[in-house]
This record gives sequence, C-alpha cells and structure tokens, in this order.
Amino acid sequence: MTTDDELEKTILGIMYDAVDDNAQIPTQLGSRSLVDVVTETLDGVDEDDILYFVERFDSSGLVDFSKHSDGHGPIKIQPSVVDEYDKNERTLLSDGRLEKVLLTLYEHDRETRGQPLSESELLDQADVDNDSMDASIWYLYGKGYVDATIDSHGWHGPSITEMGRSFYERRYQ
Repeated sequence: MTTDDELEKTILGIMYDAVDDNAQIPTQLGSRSLVDVVTETLDGVDEDDILYFVERFDSSGLVDFSKHSDGHGPIKIQPSVVDEYDKNERTLLSDGRLEKVLLTLYEHDRETRGQPLSESELLDQADVDNDSMDASIWYLYGKGYVDATIDSHGWHGPSITEMGRSFYERRYQ
C-alpha cells in the first residue's frame, strides 16, 4: 500500500521531471497524463487520490489546476514545485546549475550595467547545456529573478533583476 507521503513525493517528482526535461514557460502537464504515470509507478493508487493531491497543490500555490467538470484539466506547474521537491531530492536548486547561471548574469550585469546577454553568450559563459539552461531560466523567470523576452521560440535576452541580485547575494556570496 502506498502512503500519502510516497504519493506526494512521486507526484512532485513527476512534475519536477516535466520542468527539468522540457522547461517551457509555462510548463503544463495534463492531469490524465499525470494519473497514467503515477498509476504505472505506484501500486494501489487510484485517480481520486492523485487528483486530491493536485487540488491540494493548487490551493497551496504549487500549481494552477484548471479543473474541468470531469475532474481533469491542465496543470500549470509553478516554480515553487521545484522548491518543494528540493526539500527531499537533488534538483536544479542543489546541483549548481542555478548558481552558474545567476553568477554569469550577476557578473555581466555589474560589467555592463543591465545589458541583456544573448542565449549563446549565456550558454557559453555559464557552461550549462541547453536543457539545463532552459530549466534554470524557467525557474528564475518564474521566481522573478531573471527578466527575459519569452515567445514561441523560447527565451531571449535574459538579464538579472534586482530581486535576482538580492537572491544571488544572499544564497551564494
């Protein structure tokens, strides 16, 4: 029998993987897809148990769940999912990616007084691969630490915000 704690960690892990594997702004996951993955992963879990946690995550601001009349709908994943999942698992918050990205943006901001970097410059200078960079920008943008132009082709011209500078100085200096 699966415990509530195991179910919660599994759902958070699936949501985190959706962000880490394919960070788009916004990152969405269908509740039916989530139910399918969770029921394949854990024994003895039913749809109502999973949707109960999604609704709890919605009420606590981890996700924005647009529930339809059948109980399903799109789940917009918020950056706070990463914060919550990081309490128990190694994530982009704890593996050094964010520090590299923020350090690069922070130093560039000090040198150029706020001029944005190009995507290729940031990738080169931060020494982070494309997928890791996408997840990092998704998180940092969602938290308000980075400003960027977001369009159907991704993100462009990232720059660190005042909130991002303060976060970097508190956490990494």
